[in-house]
Amino acid sequence: MLAALALLVAGAAAAAQIGIVTPGAQETLHDNAGNVEVRVAAAPEPARGESVEVWLDGRLAARGAQTDFSLGGVERGEHTLQVRLVDRDGRTLAVSEPLTFHVWQASRLFPNRRGAR
Repeated sequence: MLAALALLVAGAAAAAQIGIVTPGAQETLHDNAGNVEVRVAAAPEPARGESVEVWLDGRLAARGAQTDFSLGGVERGEHTLQVRLVDRDGRTLAVSEPLTFHVWQASRLFPNRRGAR
């Protein structure tokens, strides 16, 4: 009976899926404040006691029961984003593929040179 229960739990974990809707892969976000809006899709929706974790560059950046997150202060450059669905004990139920995106911020070193020839 215990083995059957373990298979059922393992099967349920394998059935959960999670992915990143926004930002898109290789998308360049233009935001001087470094604000990044992350939208996650999970199937099935996170159950009571489950959380979505947002990992930015290998570090936990946000956690919650919701599927929309706002990250602030993300510096210019290339970043890797990944999301995980975890249960109340911290066990991973589903993990997204890593996604690379870019943040562009204006610089005083390279001012906009419109009209310059």
